[in-house]
Amino acid sequence: MICWLLGAKVLVIETDLVSDHSFLKNNNQVKVGESFSKDHRERVTGHGAHVTGIVHQLAPETEIFVSQGIESDKSLMSTTTAKIINTSYGFGLPRFHLLIEKERATLKKVLNEYKTYTSDPLHISLMWLIKREMGDSDKSEDCLRYILRQYEKDSQSNEDDAVETMMKNASQQSYLDAKERLQENSRLFQGKLHIKSFGNGYNDKNWRYEAFPSLVTEDAFLKDSILVMNITRENKLASSSNRPDQTLKEIIQTIMKEGGIEDPKAIDHHLRKVQESSLSALGTNVWSTGSQDQYEWYSGTSMAAPMVTGVAALIEGEHPDFSIGEIRECLLNSANREFVIGSGKNAVHVVDLPQEEVNLLNEMDVHSQKYIAFDPSQYGKGILDADAALKYAEFKSANRSAPVDELIRMLKEWRGERSQ
Repeated sequence: MICWLLGAKVLVIETDLVSDHSFLKNNNQVKVGESFSKDHRERVTGHGAHVTGIVHQLAPETEIFVSQGIESDKSLMSTTTAKIINTSYGFGLPRFHLLIEKERATLKKVLNEYKTYTSDPLHISLMWLIKREMGDSDKSEDCLRYILRQYEKDSQSNEDDAVETMMKNASQQSYLDAKERLQENSRLFQGKLHIKSFGNGYNDKNWRYEAFPSLVTEDAFLKDSILVMNITRENKLASSSNRPDQTLKEIIQTIMKEGGIEDPKAIDHHLRKVQESSLSALGTNVWSTGSQDQYEWYSGTSMAAPMVTGVAALIEGEHPDFSIGEIRECLLNSANREFVIGSGKNAVHVVDLPQEEVNLLNEMDVHSQKYIAFDPSQYGKGILDADAALKYAEFKSANRSAPVDELIRMLKEWRGERSQ
């Protein structure tokens, strides 16, 4: 049984990345789960200490409980009174393995050259299928023999048919397995605001081979989530950060195809839902608690997500009656959509205006500045603005029956006064 103090509560889930930093260990507001042994804390990297430290520095009155993970703490997930959960992107998002042309070629090569070929070059998706069918055997030679047995079962079919059938069955089974696990995890996260780092795999082509069906198959899961992207101090989107753009649209299209949906409008609709659940925050060169009692610089979406979590905790601390949906609304609707990217002569001014109006600004050469329209495919709802999020929450608390458009108008007026 965990006893929380009054005030905001945050659950930080870090599988094996929490160090025994004295700043956290000696702070009554931070509690480390029993799933972390002393030996475990001493030998890990400090990533989790860094994440926890960011939340604590932003919201020092918040009670933070650090857990090792969903699987080890399912009872905690179902009993905790914390409204806010901070995790890395993979938590609660079972992988759906995309079996693509690259793997088709590999599989055909195996069938053609099995006498001298090993299964080492097999892609992770194929390995997932083989291990699943074999009872999770890790022996590469057993995996290779399994492929050959499947191929030889139907001697009448040609090679292309055998490859096509195997990949089709594997894709469908992967989709169903992932969706089943997702629905189970969705129940664990029910009633919690799930703030997730969006991932750092954008420049790694392999990340596109493994998609996450939670983005498109479970509206409820996305509705209670915020996906956080990593930006630099110059408001540039970090090159490695995942983003809800055309690349993600292609993945969504493939996922939905496995679910029997090929409607372009439905695909665009789901991409917009991801964009409307995404938020950008500083995650590059962030200084915080690290390993072995040190303070260190870290970069990544893992550093951006706790920035959002810390502000969410501040909102809850000031407005404990807010639901998770209202806290989420405050964060997303207050995001900054007008900012400067870069500095000096290369600075670009982002404005939240239609493209035709942006074109006019550039034609007028106003102040010799370059303007571009705000792009939700890069920044989601915008850049985290802590002051604006708290002000939005203040407006909302004082005007509980006001529609969202009215609250946004009030915030816009406040921003104008703030900039004067």
